[in-house]
Amino acid sequence: MKSKESVLDFLDPRAERLKLYATKWLSRGLSSVASILLLIVVGGVLLLSLTFGLTLLIGEAIGSYAWAALYVSAGLAVLFLLLFLLRRVLFKSALIAVFMDAFFDGEKKARNERELENELLKNELRIEKGNNSLLIEPLKYLLKKIF
Repeated sequence: MKSKESVLDFLDPRAERLKLYATKWLSRGLSSVASILLLIVVGGVLLLSLTFGLTLLIGEAIGSYAWAALYVSAGLAVLFLLLFLLRRVLFKSALIAVFMDAFFDGEKKARNERELENELLKNELRIEKGNNSLLIEPLKYLLKKIF
């Protein structure tokens, strides 16, 4: 029974540490997501107000609000097409950077999708080489004792 208690003494602090870090990371990540959503909503309202004012201004200048709305809509379509074409550079890389900062305490491990994939492969290789033996060995010992 002493070996079971020693294994539990070994695992309990690590489980608690995992829970504490998960709470820290999730709170950082979710607060980032909430602030991004708030910026999107406020930005959308500002863009709507700007396009409405621009439509009125152009419509007054050319004498047709319908054509002004068409011009402003065409400008927005071009803007959204550019954003769509640059989405990987603008959004994915930015989100990778935000989550890397949140999960790794500012230690820059990857700045874009390719570097993230490289870090994942390195981590898989470390796991295969047995760098996680501090956790695996007590579990193996416990399973041998139980079964």
